[in-house]
Amino acid sequence: MSAKRANHSLENKALYVVTCRRDGNDVRARAAVVLGNTFGRCDFVYPTRQISTDNPWAIRPWRNPLKIFEILGLVSLSQILGRWLFFPSPDILFIHTVKRRLLCSIHRDLHEGLQVSVLLTAPPHASVTLVKQIKQLAPSVRVIVDWQDLWSYDESYFLRVPKPYRKRLLSMEQGALEQADLNITTNERARELLVRRHQLAPQKVVAIGHHFSPSQVVCLKTGVTATGICRVGFLGNLFKPPKVRGDKIFTLFDRLAEHSAVSLELIGDTTGKAWLESEKMTHRCVRLHDRIPLDKAIAKLATMDLLLLTLEDLANSKIIMHGKLPAYLAAGVPIVALVPDDSFVADLVRETGAGFVLSDPDRWEKELSIVVNKVLAGTLKYDRKIAKIDLFGWHKLSDRWLEALVAD
Repeated sequence: MSAKRANHSLENKALYVVTCRRDGNDVRARAAVVLGNTFGRCDFVYPTRQISTDNPWAIRPWRNPLKIFEILGLVSLSQILGRWLFFPSPDILFIHTVKRRLLCSIHRDLHEGLQVSVLLTAPPHASVTLVKQIKQLAPSVRVIVDWQDLWSYDESYFLRVPKPYRKRLLSMEQGALEQADLNITTNERARELLVRRHQLAPQKVVAIGHHFSPSQVVCLKTGVTATGICRVGFLGNLFKPPKVRGDKIFTLFDRLAEHSAVSLELIGDTTGKAWLESEKMTHRCVRLHDRIPLDKAIAKLATMDLLLLTLEDLANSKIIMHGKLPAYLAAGVPIVALVPDDSFVADLVRETGAGFVLSDPDRWEKELSIVVNKVLAGTLKYDRKIAKIDLFGWHKLSDRWLEALVAD
């Protein structure tokens, strides 16, 4: 269904987009809301700490009693207790706040004769607890879960869950997968896993990749680095073990800096670990930049000479689409992917010609050094395939999102 053709039949449809991300800072959820604005009704439901907002569905969560520990400087203790006290996560405080109001609003829509769809986004996964309750209230409501990455397959998240909760978590995840009318993930590898491992009907799972907006695309960078230093950019958090090992990357760049003019520039790290670990480095080749809006982050990425992706050789690393990949594709700078050879990220980088895949950790230093020195010499070449990259633009993926959101 094309967006243009569908507009004529959307007046009797209502859409709720629910995310646990603070102030609705979820690119995929916001994109769905843009499409939902063509519906008869569209509401964007998200947590906020703002006193007032134009959106009546921007809702303040229940107060977290553990915040007292953070005020006292005991942040780690607050986080540990939060994992035990709140299932599946502290985001459940928002879901409990919004649940009754959401269910009542859905009931009114149905009474008015509207066809209702609800998109629940994950991660965070607390919103997934709503699947069963919505389907019990009204089986006719189309419930869609945008999983992106599964809990159970992502070691970075699953292993944080206290052991006694893990069986319950897996049961809830499986139940939500089966009860949802449609499950969305980011690529065909992940889709096949859901069908095979979780025994879902193929028509209940669709792959829709992360996207970039046309306004974010930066003209392809050409020429030799102007600073005399090969600047390697990285967007987001580099310390997310076991999936992303910032300690290994810092060690790698410390060694590279012994014989090459190179810097590693981190944009928007929120863990605080990068600041602490960089002080341990001999050559101090790490540069830290504050978190900035995505459009500005892409513009900053476009000033780099290379962009870094890294994933450890784990089962989950082979089936995910890195969330930062669209930003990298839009920035128009060669990507260096330190990722498993047999992975979706490696396939994407090769198929788009967007950069280089270095899959053997034992050869990272040697192979990355060659790429860096070619950048410094102005001789780096790669075959960027614009048509393939264009497939991840919003203008290409919006129709697939609309088909997912609209009930049959």
